[in-house]
Amino acid sequence: MIDFLNRIPDFLIGPAIAASLWFGFNYTVLADRAMEGRLDKEIVPQCVRDLERAESGAGALNLPTGLIPNIEGFDFRGLLETFQSRFRLNAYQRRAICLCGGQQTAKSVRLDYAIHTASFRLIEPASISGMRRDVHQVVKSQACGALPWLNLRG
Repeated sequence: MIDFLNRIPDFLIGPAIAASLWFGFNYTVLADRAMEGRLDKEIVPQCVRDLERAESGAGALNLPTGLIPNIEGFDFRGLLETFQSRFRLNAYQRRAICLCGGQQTAKSVRLDYAIHTASFRLIEPASISGMRRDVHQVVKSQACGALPWLNLRG
């Protein structure tokens, strides 16, 4: 390390130290804040909407209850509604699953996000531009929670 510093011309030592400090500050402070902001405002809400759309598109579970016959002594409608409710997530569960997926993705792209923020967002690595896709893959892998309609379809 000291040999490396001896090779640097004197007029570049100051800018090299300043650039190192700027990148370190971005890595430790700014990248986390910027990722949290992007997760809260853009990625998690889109993920929640995607989960709602996937859940409503689970077609076979959305049977019309008006077509179910009434047999005395047995409540088919209640049974169907109970069955369908097992395969639904509430808003809190959807948000928690998406937030977990976002946090796992954010851990893997922290260095790239630090480069992104240190360059004043002029440099955007591919992992940053594909962050929403990566969150979707983590959520779909069910690493953050079970998606019951995926288990039904095999």
